[in-house]
Amino acid sequence: MKVLWISNTVFPDLAEYMAQGTPNVGGWMYSLAKDLSNDVTELGVVSFGNQNIESIHLKGINYFLINYNSLSTKEVEAKWHAIIQTFEPDLVHIHGTEYTFGLSLMNTFPSLKYIVSIQGLVSIYSDFYLGGLRWHTILANITFRDLIKRDTLWHGQRRFKHRGKSENEYFKNTKYFIGRTSWDKAHIFSKRQDAVYFYGGERLREGFYTSPKWTLKKRNEKIIFLSQCAYPIKGLHKVLEALAIVKREYPEIMVKIAGANILEKKKVFGISYKSGYANIILGLIKKYNLERNVVFLGNQNETQMIEQYLNADLFICPSSIENSPNSLGEAQILGVPVIAAQVGGVCDMAQHNENAMLYRFEETAVLAMHILELLNNKGLCSKLSENAIKVASKRHSKELIKQQVLQAYSKILNN
Repeated sequence: MKVLWISNTVFPDLAEYMAQGTPNVGGWMYSLAKDLSNDVTELGVVSFGNQNIESIHLKGINYFLINYNSLSTKEVEAKWHAIIQTFEPDLVHIHGTEYTFGLSLMNTFPSLKYIVSIQGLVSIYSDFYLGGLRWHTILANITFRDLIKRDTLWHGQRRFKHRGKSENEYFKNTKYFIGRTSWDKAHIFSKRQDAVYFYGGERLREGFYTSPKWTLKKRNEKIIFLSQCAYPIKGLHKVLEALAIVKREYPEIMVKIAGANILEKKKVFGISYKSGYANIILGLIKKYNLERNVVFLGNQNETQMIEQYLNADLFICPSSIENSPNSLGEAQILGVPVIAAQVGGVCDMAQHNENAMLYRFEETAVLAMHILELLNNKGLCSKLSENAIKVASKRHSKELIKQQVLQAYSKILNN
């Protein structure tokens, strides 16, 4: 069985070969590839990046790289012809429908056998992009940078809608899909009635399986951890509203946020280069006097992320929409007490008052109440932690996930 993966992420081994830094995203995919590399006859991975690599074999995997964004359609087609002729796959596995990279192969070789893993669905996410922000709030916070780059929040939402149109083309080119929640299953069948759906769990990064587990903190300092905040879907603005309530009881409460600091003071020709969303966040921080309560950590690698999870009193997944957020699975398998917005596929991963606390995305008062419940109730934290470890360890079992994927491959090839 020769399987060719199409990935929007450059894997660590290839990044190291090119003397680039190890990417902080897509590590779960790399881990699954390593698991599968001994169980398929040959595994190839095609990614897009800033250069072209015809073929290189690294640690049991054949890598190809296409400088997709700088090539014409005909040049990309020529690259696909060379790769398919070299590798001769029995099956092509496309990871994610958010970009057109995999679609370009489908258009070039429509007769190949394809299976597509659903990660997010931008065609659906676009409706939730603004995260409940009102139009006058968005308008009042548009910055010079937004205008120059044509990158207001409304532009961002339109880009999602445009990518959603391309995403829908994937559903015309194959009927085989791997998903992991009832939410993505519902949307797959809404887009293609004759779809064949395979369940495939989400492989986590290796360190999350071997790490020590979370323990109750014996300290006065209280820390909330968030894994990202780049745009409104991720819900930071809602967390800040809840934090203003929590701060009445815990004035020194800290929220630590992984990922780029959207408030970083960049200037171009002496003019502030903040985004409109950064302006909104800065306004909320000032409004609620949270200057001492919010810390942006910058991009974190796998080891640093584990340290932040374990050092926190609780983790919040406050997104306006998600399918099955890796961060939620990571927090649960470590045993960190979790609060999550009850959206998308989250309800398949978390059960209220059993292994997490759930709330409606827009209900910031309820979010604040749950934060206070966890900060004030060690017994509840311990219960959520123990139950989360059990459910996440089963759901993210490396061997189980590998077998789920291999069974999907076999059924398609033997059909």
